[in-house]
Amino acid sequence: MAKVTNISWAHSTFNPWIGCTKVSPACDNCYAEGVAKRMGKKLWGKDADRFFTMENYWEAPLRWNEEAGRRSEPWRVFCGSLCDVMEDRRDLDERREMLFELIEATPNLTWLLLTKRPENFLKLTPEEWNHPHAWPKNAWAMTTAENQRRLDERLPHLLKVPAEVRGLSIEPLLGPIVLPDTALPCTACRGRGYGLPFFSADYCEPCDACLQRARALDGGSLLGPGKYAKFDTIHWVIVGGESGGKARPMHPAWVRSLRDQCAKHRVAFHMKQWGEWRSPESGEAYDTTNGSGQKRKAFIIQPDGTVKCFGKSEGDEVVVRVGVKKAGRLIDGKLWDQTPQSMVVPV
Repeated sequence: MAKVTNISWAHSTFNPWIGCTKVSPACDNCYAEGVAKRMGKKLWGKDADRFFTMENYWEAPLRWNEEAGRRSEPWRVFCGSLCDVMEDRRDLDERREMLFELIEATPNLTWLLLTKRPENFLKLTPEEWNHPHAWPKNAWAMTTAENQRRLDERLPHLLKVPAEVRGLSIEPLLGPIVLPDTALPCTACRGRGYGLPFFSADYCEPCDACLQRARALDGGSLLGPGKYAKFDTIHWVIVGGESGGKARPMHPAWVRSLRDQCAKHRVAFHMKQWGEWRSPESGEAYDTTNGSGQKRKAFIIQPDGTVKCFGKSEGDEVVVRVGVKKAGRLIDGKLWDQTPQSMVVPV
């Protein structure tokens, strides 16, 4: 909840309230719950109270907006680092309305609305937002997808949101993920959209193939003004490994696969962190059997995510626990720091 954050894909964080309910494996080792406990508050669970942030706290984004306007530089605000802004509770509605008003009042800020409940986007956001080209340009719709099952469940809901930018936060990455590519634009429409198309282009004159795809995706409701066909896009993929004492290791092949899939589909790819675990460096000592002595604790991780202590087979990789800071963010020696606003070439 600060002007400056260590989160690599945002400049600031903001929370209309603190507290949440766990809904999937990504929540198992929730760092935000730990923050609340250190505050001496019990805020997790469907029956627990939520802590509403103070009035003067809500003034900060207005100051950031003025500063961002003077700088004329991107200023991304991660909204919901200690909560889920799409949690469907009536006691949160008033604060949620205040948040939407604040988003509209701060056009120089880019609000990253990240949720594990994308099915609630259209239900809980203002009705006037949910029309073609009506969603605020400074509000990006994002959802977490830690494995293939959660991606398959949540992506269809995210794709219905008429946001200028949609993104996936794949953190912590807990299993291999294949991004679907069955709805890429037809040859006649390719390259005529905006941004960084993953599924397709923006609005375009619909050929027969486009119309058939639009109807198949959502029963024809993707048809916009002027009988144009609206195709769904994902513009940003963020990947990260887990941190904390109970952090689960991430198979390096899963990360490289997502990097390559994003490159193929021209989606901005951002590697946040390896987490507590990474591949051992050349000459680095490790012991997968017991981690004794001066050797670091290590595991063998299989392609399906299971870990073992010995018997390395094809597709298995050794990962060593070195801590988040030392593990870093580089993939094969390169920094992947792309955003939809600027495709940064790895250095």
